[in-house]
Amino acid sequence: MYNPRHPPRVQHFGYLGVTTVSFRQQRMIVPENHALLPKAYEGLPVIARKDTMGYRSAKFLQRHKAGVAVTALFLTLVIGFIVSLAVKSAQVARERDNNRRLLYVAQMNLAWEAWETNNITRMEELLNSQVPEPGQEDLRGFEWYLLWRLGHCNLLTFQHKIPVAFVTFSPDGKKLATGGDEHTVSLWDTATGQEIVAFKGHGGAFYSGAFSPDGQRLATGSADHTAKLWDVATGQELCTLKGHGAEVMSVAFSPDGRILATGGYDGFVKLWRAATEQEVLARGKQ
Repeated sequence: MYNPRHPPRVQHFGYLGVTTVSFRQQRMIVPENHALLPKAYEGLPVIARKDTMGYRSAKFLQRHKAGVAVTALFLTLVIGFIVSLAVKSAQVARERDNNRRLLYVAQMNLAWEAWETNNITRMEELLNSQVPEPGQEDLRGFEWYLLWRLGHCNLLTFQHKIPVAFVTFSPDGKKLATGGDEHTVSLWDTATGQEIVAFKGHGGAFYSGAFSPDGQRLATGSADHTAKLWDVATGQELCTLKGHGAEVMSVAFSPDGRILATGGYDGFVKLWRAATEQEVLARGKQ
């Protein structure tokens, strides 16, 4: 029977989730345990229930409301800052990509203009500027590859600093002689594009050149009114043919390589024995 002088107590066992209560401590009873009090007062057995994570979390929040609120506010600010930073970064990336596309269009227009004005060097600079770096998006389209093809349809390019007056292949096609106003004839390897040797000795610009049938000699005509024969292997001058009264505009070997013909701006064509430097015949207006 119930005795008010000795109020019953319900002891707390942490592993059973039962809280010790008394008449003076009823305010400490959690709501879900109110139904246990009549049984406890009557001395009946109480079936304890296992404590839950939700219950512990709720108790923690009740005891640390201020700390939890401050932490939540701090986390909210941090997350907001991170999100705003990510949004800003995405906007900057979009603007950068948009600027790259606009620059690509502008430079392709300039490259077309360079092609139409035969400014191949400028066109190549513009095309090379659009080659993407590692990790960059490749913006190159049909127009880029078309211009690249147009600018590289040649096999090799042999560069002179000033205008070129003549080009001539050796009989085997492995060498190419080129000359102009530089007072120098360059001999090139047609497989690699490398200069093999340079012929120097004329006192004026080179106007013409021709290989002998065996490819061992090179004849040149110059603005200094002379023609010269050169050793192709060494670049050494073999002889100088004098007799024209003006620039020697053209030279040519006979099929057997024994005779060299020269044509001058003076209106004369002369034939020479290549081995002896002897003039054989001269024809022209007197």
